[in-house]
Amino acid sequence: MTTATDDTRLGIMEGRLTEQSIAIQELRNDFREGQQQMNARLDEFRAEVNTRFGEINARFGEVNTRFGEVNTRFGEVSARFDEVNARFDEINARFEQMNNRIHQLTLAVIGVGGTVAVAMLSFAGVLAFQLIQNG
Repeated sequence: MTTATDDTRLGIMEGRLTEQSIAIQELRNDFREGQQQMNARLDEFRAEVNTRFGEINARFGEVNTRFGEVNTRFGEVSARFDEVNARFDEINARFEQMNNRIHQLTLAVIGVGGTVAVAMLSFAGVLAFQLIQNG
């Protein structure tokens, strides 16, 4: 059996529970709104970061393209140096051939000169012998 006092107490407690339930529901709603705002801000931040990374990636692509162009140019310059070196090798080979020919000609001239000198000495000897004999 309940009395009027018990019923009043139960009513007060029920009212307080209802108030607490409403306050908890309002707190949940506030938390949900805060979470939605935080998620929206995070989405904006992610979008900004993705945009910046996209821009940076595009810049790196441009730099990579430039490096490729420079590398191609260095390859062309290197090929030209190889051509110039090949020409120098050809010129050096020609100079070597010329030096060899000059050396051969020098030896031939010395040989001819020596032969002429021996021939002249022999001729002088023959003339001297004849002069001595003819008296």
